[in-house]
Formats: sequence, structure tokens, C-alpha cells
Amino acid sequence: MGMRTHIDGFLAGHAVTSGARLYNGRLEAMDGQTATLSTGETLNFRYLVGTDGAYSAVSRLTGLKPKFRTFLASEWECDVATPAMWETWERTSLIDISLLPPGYGWIFTKAYPHLSIGWGLPFWAGSHLKAFTGRLFDQNGISGTIRRTAHWIPFYKSGPVAEGSTLLIGDAAGVCNPINGGGIGWAMHSAHIAFHAILTDFQNPGALAETYTTNLHRTIFQQYRYARAMWNFTLLKIATRPKSITGNRELWSEFIDDLQGNLSYERWAEVHPAARAIGNALNPMVNTLLVRS
Repeated sequence: MGMRTHIDGFLAGHAVTSGARLYNGRLEAMDGQTATLSTGETLNFRYLVGTDGAYSAVSRLTGLKPKFRTFLASEWECDVATPAMWETWERTSLIDISLLPPGYGWIFTKAYPHLSIGWGLPFWAGSHLKAFTGRLFDQNGISGTIRRTAHWIPFYKSGPVAEGSTLLIGDAAGVCNPINGGGIGWAMHSAHIAFHAILTDFQNPGALAETYTTNLHRTIFQQYRYARAMWNFTLLKIATRPKSITGNRELWSEFIDDLQGNLSYERWAEVHPAARAIGNALNPMVNTLLVRS
């Protein structure tokens, strides 16, 4: 796993090298096709792409507000105390499913010497996040310098993600993996779709929002539906045969493939049509149990 700061820095640097201008202010106000930053600078734009995450100012200031199912994630990044501790975890990841459902915990390495320790839970269970993460930290004998963060994970439910000349991508659009909560891969995919929609509109104006929305639903949100069916079916297996989960190599292989971005949900749905149908049928129950929305 890579450090998000490294990824962001790489993308920003590449954009500047390609001719983009980088502003360091936050979006404070909108007036038509003019944006005002916290630095006092004003920018006139033809297209506005909200890449600003779950707490999107673009969404808030433009009134473009899709509805989400919201999870919370607690992540402690630890600079491990000793090289020996790093060696212990360098080739090992831990997934804690003792609370499935409604959430799970994890420990995995990033760039040396960083460990990520965390839990993901539904919004209504968020008061337990700190305690669960601390327990996971202590039980595995980890020590070092800790940076504690918590953030929303928005999963698209309904509503517009584009209007006029404004598009939302990534977390701002609720484009997150419903199995592992990951967002960066799907954010990049939505950015690619947004790029082609803008390019098409630039050459033939008038259908930006429709083009982007249609292509998003045909690709990412279709994969999202397949992934939810797979996750629901997995939860059913865990609930009905909990003792078989630890040694289930197929299940864990699929989970690791998912974390690494190597799992095709469309392929899974094609190979397991009955499991897909069961997973889809479980949606109302899982929504009530996990999200209460």
C-alpha cells in the first residue's frame, strides 16, 4: 500500500508539469461561473470538477448533493518503534472480522516505517471506533508514534452527480468500493470518465451532465451493484457458517484480490449467477442492519 500524500504529490506535480496551475486556497464561495478561494483569489471557469472528497465544498456550494450511505473509518498511522517490528508486519496483513457484520478491522503496511491500523463501521456505530482501534493496536503488541484520524466513507445511494458544467468525482460522488471502503482507484476511474465527458462537451457542447452520468452508471455504479451483491452473499456465508471462514482459502483469496484491485466484480457475477441473485435479494436486509438508512 502507498502513502496517500505521495500519491497526491505525484498527481499534483504531474498536473503542473503538464501545464496546470496549482492554487493552495480552499473553495469558499461560488457565483455563477466564478469561484472564490480562501486566499481571496477569484477564478472564472468553464468546467468545475469536485474532487474534494466526502466533505465536498463543491457539492455544498453548488447544491449538487447526491444521497449517500455513510460509514466511518478510524485509521491510526503508526511509525513503528523498531526495525524488528516492521519485519514482523512487512509481509503480513491482518483482517479482524470478529464484528462482521457490521464492520471489520485491519493492519497492513504502507511505506516504511508506516503501519495502518483501523476499523470501518456504520455511522450509527461510530462511537465505538476509537475503542476498537485501540484494542486492535494493543492486542498485536504494536508501539511507535501514532497519528489518529477518522473520516466518512460515502457510498452512493441516489441523486445527481452532475449538473450544468459541474461534475463530482471520487468520494464527492460517493464512488467508494462497498466491500473494502477503498476510494482512490475508483476515484481515478471516475476522473477518467469525467475527462472524456468534458472533452466531448468541449467539442460538442450541451450534454456534459448527461454524458458523464450515463457513463458513470454504465461502468462504476454497475460494478458497485455487483460488488454489493458479492459482499451481501459473503456476509450470509459468514453468518451461517462462521467456523468455516478462517480456513476458507477461496473466500480469503477473493478478499485479498479485492484489496489489491485484481478482482472483477462483473466476472464474479457472471461465474456465480445464483450467488449474485441471492446477494441482490439481501440488499434490503443488509441496508437495515448495516446502515439504518
